[in-house]
Amino acid sequence: MNDGDSSGKINEGLFTSIGQTWGTPQDLFDLLDSYFHFELDAAADSSNAKCARYYSKDNSGLTQPWAKRTFLNPPYKDVEQWMRKACVEKEAGNTVICLVPARTDTQWFRQYCWNYADAMVFIYGRLPFTSQGATVGTAPFPSVIVMHGMDTLEPEPRRDDIIKKFSHRGKVVFLK
Repeated sequence: MNDGDSSGKINEGLFTSIGQTWGTPQDLFDLLDSYFHFELDAAADSSNAKCARYYSKDNSGLTQPWAKRTFLNPPYKDVEQWMRKACVEKEAGNTVICLVPARTDTQWFRQYCWNYADAMVFIYGRLPFTSQGATVGTAPFPSVIVMHGMDTLEPEPRRDDIIKKFSHRGKVVFLK
């Protein structure tokens, strides 16, 4: 498997908690932000924050209230607790758009994605991730955008609009 590195070696840091600061590809974030107009990046640091307001290790997003329109690309070693928090925030009336591994075989995915999400976009191919602004390789797993709390947006998004906006990046699936 090639991770985008010309040596053909997989970036082992992507499998572990060693590298937890992989940034969201800017073009993907820009696409999402152009539709959702995010107010908060719930799990970031100063090197990869996508919003002016963000939570980091110093002020953990797991213990803070989130914004009406929140973006989340969580540390993947703790993805279950972050997705649980995303569902709590959805219940509080917030829209949370999550970029997570498409690990459909896991309990957390069943519980917090299949059972709670309004829609998902299963990304075509493997996403390149960045660290300090440079591409560091591609993810060794497929990714999915999980959309929680779409009904809290005004006006509420229409399915046709979501398909038109995101279908070039992946397969759009509506759950509600």
